[in-house]
Amino acid sequence: MADKQKYVLNEFPDESGLSFNEVDFSELNLDESFFEKSEFEECDFYDCVLRKAKFNMSSFYLVYFDGSDLTEANFSGSRIIESSFDNSMLSKANFTNAVIDSVVFDGANLEGANFQAARFGTDVTFRGADLSGARLYSTELEGIDFEGAILTGAFMPDGSVHE
Repeated sequence: MADKQKYVLNEFPDESGLSFNEVDFSELNLDESFFEKSEFEECDFYDCVLRKAKFNMSSFYLVYFDGSDLTEANFSGSRIIESSFDNSMLSKANFTNAVIDSVVFDGANLEGANFQAARFGTDVTFRGADLSGARLYSTELEGIDFEGAILTGAFMPDGSVHE
């Protein structure tokens, strides 16, 4: 496999419908970037700053956001498959109506994140993640690994608030 292409800041347009394959965005500051309806395959976003980035209606396959700041990022309606958000900051991130399958959120800060109506597949883990105040309405959580996760104040699928 060839080395991943490395982008530098401002080298790509800020618009929707882009396609990225084997691109390394690691350690870039991409605050408030607009990637709506884009496709990402085998891309790295290690240690990126992506606060308020708009990824809604995008697709992700083998994409790694480990250690990144995705505070208030929007993934609504996206498909996220075989990807990772290990130890990432995802407070107030929006995953409404997203399809999430074989994704790792271990150690992530997901305080106040919105997973309303998200569809979880197999092998989704939130080990040691902080989901305080997260919204999990209208989701099916069976089979998801929450070992060591903090769910204080999370709004559960049945409408109850986790204590």
